[in-house]
Amino acid sequence: MTAYFIRTTLALLCLYMTCHGVAIAGPKVVPHPNAGGIVKVSSKDYSVIHKFKDAKDIALLQGIFLRAKKIGDTRSHLKKSTHKLNFSDSWLVDMNTGETGVLSKAHTPVYKIEPQDLKKLKRLLKK
Repeated sequence: MTAYFIRTTLALLCLYMTCHGVAIAGPKVVPHPNAGGIVKVSSKDYSVIHKFKDAKDIALLQGIFLRAKKIGDTRSHLKKSTHKLNFSDSWLVDMNTGETGVLSKAHTPVYKIEPQDLKKLKRLLKK
């Protein structure tokens, strides 16, 4: 009876969180299939400043994005991006605030990278 109660409670909690727009995890990002497993990082003027080729570094980047929390959308957030990361989609990142979202003309969700993950991302870019 207790296991049933726990499973039911967890299922209802997940349903509630999904219906109310609460992100359980950040966006899943993967390298573009035609990019040869490379993730490019561009500066504000879109010149390439770094290329991630190592699978370990790319996995670390993916983890940083997965731990990000949804905070709104591009109508009210991510007004001044500083970098662009090219995964299967192009992601704009503000390295000052930790806000990130897909490069798009449409309004898209914006996520906040955790402060400790933002430090890791900055260290990765200095490699």
